Amino acid sequence: MNRPETVTYLACLLEGLLCDRMRKFSGSALLATLALGWALPSAAQSLERLASSFREKPTPAHRAALLNYAAAHPKDASGALALLSVGVTEAESKNTAEAIRRLRSARPRLPQIADYVSFHLGTAYLDSKQYPEALGELRAVLERSPA
Repeated sequence: MNRPETVTYLACLLEGLLCDRMRKFSGSALLATLALGWALPSAAQSLERLASSFREKPTPAHRAALLNYAAAHPKDASGALALLSVGVTEAESKNTAEAIRRLRSARPRLPQIADYVSFHLGTAYLDSKQYPEALGELRAVLERSPA
């Protein structure tokens, strides 16, 4: 096996291990996290509604509403959760460059769910064929969330 094939194989193995552990972090789990008050209670309700709308129908208008929310909360967790919601949806839509940018921006303000952010960042790197970065993020998930 040459180097690119080996990296791809390792990344797939790591992704398979992580997917089993990260199933709890589906889109609905993200919304539940928002509802449980990782942000301020009133902000969480508004953010939950925005994130839910975007997940159900990822239109430019819903995306803009979430990004506006994030811009209005630049230093707190609720703004980071808005970026996370956009980043996860962009990653699932294979808009990896934007997903990576949003997820990297959200991570410093979300230390409680750093493994979740790293998982989605790792899969976005994997989809964009940035294998060393993907392996680094996915390894970080394994270190933070051992089996």
